[in-house]
Parts: sequence; C-alpha cells; structure tokens
Amino acid sequence: MNKDKTAFLSTIGLVLSYKCMLSCPSCLVNAGPDRIEEINTDDAIKIISKLAAYRDNFIKELKLIGGEPFFDMEKLSRITNFASKMGLIVSSITNCYWANTGHNAYIILSLMRGIKKLIFSTDVFRQKFFPINYIENAVQAAKSLEIPHIIEITTDDTEDNEFKNLYNRTKEILSEEKIRIAVISSTPEKSKITQRCYKLYSIPYNGACDINNYPVIFPDGNILSCLGPVSMLNSSNPLILGNILQTPIDTVLDNAEKNLALHAIRIWGPTMLLSLLRKNGYETMIPSEKIDETVCDLCYSIMSQNKIIESFEKISKDRDFIEQIAFGRNFFLQEDIMVKKFMAEGIL
Repeated sequence: MNKDKTAFLSTIGLVLSYKCMLSCPSCLVNAGPDRIEEINTDDAIKIISKLAAYRDNFIKELKLIGGEPFFDMEKLSRITNFASKMGLIVSSITNCYWANTGHNAYIILSLMRGIKKLIFSTDVFRQKFFPINYIENAVQAAKSLEIPHIIEITTDDTEDNEFKNLYNRTKEILSEEKIRIAVISSTPEKSKITQRCYKLYSIPYNGACDINNYPVIFPDGNILSCLGPVSMLNSSNPLILGNILQTPIDTVLDNAEKNLALHAIRIWGPTMLLSLLRKNGYETMIPSEKIDETVCDLCYSIMSQNKIIESFEKISKDRDFIEQIAFGRNFFLQEDIMVKKFMAEGIL
C-alpha cells in the first residue's frame, strides 16, 4: 500500500533542460554538456500559468528538474519567481556545482528566493568533480536562508564501500532523517556504462511506488507519470500520459486520473501488474531476475514489452479490474475521484 499522503497531481515536475556540466552514469535522462533540448523561459511561464489555474489551484508544488536546473541561473530565477507569485511552492534539485565556497553558495541561493525547498544531489561519481564540501557549503547556505533541504545520494549498490564512506560523510553534515538514498536501476542503455554490480533476486521488490504521485513534463511536451527509467522508453506505454503540444494540459491531467495501470502501481506497485500478466499468460516475458530495493526495474521491464502493453489494453476493459483499481484507490489512498468519474461515465 502507498503510504505517501501527497495527493495525486498536487505536485508536478518540470524538466527545464537536459543541459548539465556532467554526463553521469546514473542519470536517467542522459543529461550532459552536449544536450541542447530545453523549455524556454516564455514557454515555461505559460505552462506554469496553466498548472496554477488547474482545478481551482489544485496543484500546490512545482518540482524543477534537469539536467541541472541551476545551469542557467537567470532563467531559473525568472521561472521560480513567477511560479512563486502564482502561488506554487517551488522545489528544485541540484548537484551544487555552484557551491565551491560558502560565500558563493550563499549568494546564489539568495538570488533564488522563489525556491522554497531544495534537494542537494550527489553520488560517488560526482565526487571527482564536486566534492562533498560543495554539498556542505550548500547546506550551510540553505540553513542561513531558512530554505528546507535534504541530501539525496544515488547509488546502484548500497553495500559499496565508496558509497558507505560518502553516506557517513553526509551524516556529518545533516541528520540521517534528512538524507535520502535513491537506489537506481538498470536499463539496457544504462547497463553498458554502469560499472557496479546490482543485487539480483528472483522475487521482485514488493512495494508501492510513491514517485508516481507526481507526473513530469519534459521539453518535448510529453508528460510521464514519473522520472524513473521508463522515461527512457521511446515506445508508447500507459505511463506516458500525453503531450501538451498536442493536447491541453487540463485534458492530459484529467485523463491521468483514470489511468488504471498508473494507479495500480501507486497502490500496490508493479507486482500488481505481474499478477495480471500471470492470469493472461505474459509473465514469461518478464526477466527472471529483478534488482533489489527498487520497484523501477520491474516497472521498466513491464513497460518496455509491446505485447504486454497490448495485453493491458485488453485488461483495462475488464469491469472487475476497473472496480479493483477505482475502489482500491478510494480505500487505500482516500482518493474518490476515479470512482466518481467512472460512475458519472456509466462505467461503474
């Protein structure tokens, strides 16, 4: 069961750009210095205006993502100030490349007063470029400016000694409850460049997915249910919610409220989809080994199979399945909008 109390669609992510000064092996969107795709400032402001007006200000938080959101600081400042004026709580993630000194860190964050929450992201790879003292400088500046913040460490192996050393060092900077560990999962593209070994199990990780609580808007207009490995898939799947260049944002978000596969993952995780595949004869298409500690690997495996996607399209018409998801969402997540919509449409 999903224990995250954040209401679905109350937070939206926006990928400002794929630009970054580094090409990190762990980056799920393959950001780097050679990437040029971005949302320009004017388009970002138009998107934010529509998000702020959606369902009478239902959306409360805007998460700014990259690439490196701080890559273009003038652009970031304009966007965050506008979003804040529109009544949105603005949060962002950064690798802290700008925090080489405590003074610089303080000045930069002083200029970004539209940002109300921060995630300082690091991993073993980035230590060669932006050592842990950059994170420490950013933390001290955020404390001085009273900006809530956490540290996120990405890893593909929580037993790795370099990771453990980095984690212990971050605990000297922030209390443990303010440090988040993000266990990344592999994709066929990433496995070529990832050097560490994953812990593999025949039984998939059994847990709900909290990340699917907030969809993410990408520079090409696509809205995906999350920023996980499925964002690297080019093929159509239920977690691609629509494209705002082709369909109004309101319509895409309204349709997401009725997305059965998405909400099954939010409630029970992708293992719920496995049980459906087993009933319909598709389980043999899923890899027998799964990465421990993350739901992302299994979700990617499922969503990358066209025949499985075709199976979901058939299953989604089954009344029992529709009832299970709609009433399950109402019971476990206290969200009755799906039940109401399906009743109004005569589906339930």
